[in-house]
Amino acid sequence: EDEGDDIFYENDYDGEECAVDNDDFSRLIQSEIDLAREQTRMESFEEYVLISVLTASASFGVLTSSNSGSEQHMSTLAILSAGMSALCGLHATVVFSLSALYGKSCIGRNQDEHYQYLLDTLIEQRKRAFLSFSLSLLLFSMEIGLLLYEAVPPSFQPLTLITAGGMLYMIVADWAFIVDKAKVIYTSEVPTTTTEEGQQ
Repeated sequence: EDEGDDIFYENDYDGEECAVDNDDFSRLIQSEIDLAREQTRMESFEEYVLISVLTASASFGVLTSSNSGSEQHMSTLAILSAGMSALCGLHATVVFSLSALYGKSCIGRNQDEHYQYLLDTLIEQRKRAFLSFSLSLLLFSMEIGLLLYEAVPPSFQPLTLITAGGMLYMIVADWAFIVDKAKVIYTSEVPTTTTEEGQQ
């Protein structure tokens, strides 16, 4: 009987220990999932940096080439577009790269409170950086259209102007549509689609 009691209590203790281990394991998995998500968030900042660097570099190259003798025909509007695109891209690059840099530093040092404080404090800076990012892309598109217009023979300039204007309009329209729909990421309500409404 005593031996049976020992077995009963031993099994009961093992089950309790197993339950505790399962709770610890669940918290560990949840922590790893949250860490992976935050790292993905930091990587999204790096995507802004990559695109901003590309547009800023290309625009800066156009701006510097305008001083050469072969590019004296470049219009003032094209030069201004290149210069402003480079500056806007530089601003977006600085803000998003520093946000990703210090955000990863907080994650690596296991400073969750500092990480959340950093993200909350820099919201306005990231908003302005996103505006600069968007303006850099828009100005870069205008810059390409202007350079293309000036590069073709005069007989092709009207057709080039219409084509470039149409492409620019499509870029801006699609950009505005995607940004508007992406707002749902930062709101609590998910809009229902037409298909879902029909099924209801």
